[in-house]
Amino acid sequence: MRNGLRASILMVGLGCACNSQAQESAGAYLGASVGEASNEVGEFKGSDTAFKLTAGYAFNRYFGIELAYIDAGTQADTVDSVLIENESTGVIASAVARLPLGEQFAVFGKLGYAFYDSEATGRLGDLVARDSDSGEDLAYGIGVELAVLRGLRLRAEYEVVDVSDGDFDVVSAGIVYQF
Repeated sequence: MRNGLRASILMVGLGCACNSQAQESAGAYLGASVGEASNEVGEFKGSDTAFKLTAGYAFNRYFGIELAYIDAGTQADTVDSVLIENESTGVIASAVARLPLGEQFAVFGKLGYAFYDSEATGRLGDLVARDSDSGEDLAYGIGVELAVLRGLRLRAEYEVVDVSDGDFDVVSAGIVYQF
């Protein structure tokens, strides 16, 4: 989570140094992000590097839709001498609401639905057990964007998938290019 905060501070600093064009108002966009995924279920608390690919469409400066694919890596933790590794991937479809704060900076919120797959592996010595799960749950998030060049924005965000038996969140920073 500290890396996400550092990325946010870096983005604000870049905003002071950049002389960029105004944010685009409407159109399709693609993006890529990297960050940290955290997963907590019962006594299990693991995290790993996450990668995200995003495609979206902004109807205007204020509203849009977005589809994101997230590879949350392999979160690992040792619980009662058992090494547990959980691999997660998913797709999140969201509505996006933006609040432009000037020509270059905007805050945004997301509300959507996540469809995910996870595979947990437990290891105790030579014993190995595996369990797979698929699910769908509410997803929401907040973030900031900074326009640095025409069509190119830096983005930092925090997203949560509201899984029923635990917590799953992703803090990430990346780029978005609007056509």
